[in-house]
Amino acid sequence: LDWLSNPEHPKICLMTERFNQLSFWIATHTLMESNLNRAAALVKKFIYLTYTLLELNNFNTAMSVLAGLNLHCVQRLDEIWDLVPESTKTLFHQMEKVLRPHANFRNYRQLLETRSLPILPYFGLFLRDLTFIDDGNETFVEQNLVNFEKVRLFGQLFSQLQYFQMTHYPPSFVNESNLTRAQLKIIQDLPSLNRDQLEMLSDERKPRRPHSSSLVSTTSAPSVLNDEERALLPPAKLVIDI
Repeated sequence: LDWLSNPEHPKICLMTERFNQLSFWIATHTLMESNLNRAAALVKKFIYLTYTLLELNNFNTAMSVLAGLNLHCVQRLDEIWDLVPESTKTLFHQMEKVLRPHANFRNYRQLLETRSLPILPYFGLFLRDLTFIDDGNETFVEQNLVNFEKVRLFGQLFSQLQYFQMTHYPPSFVNESNLTRAQLKIIQDLPSLNRDQLEMLSDERKPRRPHSSSLVSTTSAPSVLNDEERALLPPAKLVIDI
């Protein structure tokens, strides 16, 4: 419960930052590939990566990859998605249905109940449930008595989290000896652009149609990356074959 009083809790921040970092890395390397066929091939790889993650019960990382593919800067580029095979796009939409937040993540929760350990659940939903229980229930009720219903709900949630911690993925599951030092560096750092830079890069690939208006802005933001911003881009060759 420390997180409720301290949203900047270092371990919570590490989890959320890594989630966002991977999402932006997915978008960055999709947009940085100038060749449309190769960009579509990357999207296809990321979709099948998500499928593999779901098979491995790694729901947190699967959600992060899907979030990267669903960023507006990637979704709007029809010329890339048109080159992705229809069967792959069908798989993408099926996985979206499973992980979408509709009806309080009902489909995801139902799938989670059918899986066996080891499982890495979607951590963002745990934080959401934690906040919902805390905000939706008074800590004390009449005559300043402890609200044991709130305590019970917290207990259920933490019991579920402890259940997921009972079994870890085996050490042999990730064999880092098969990776080069450069590949390990990429996995650790996941160099990527921020949201504004990604939107500008997306606009370079597909300029937006100007809105018909009699008003002309005299302080519009640049629609392309300047030389200094381009210098911050991670090298395109950093993409790892999946």
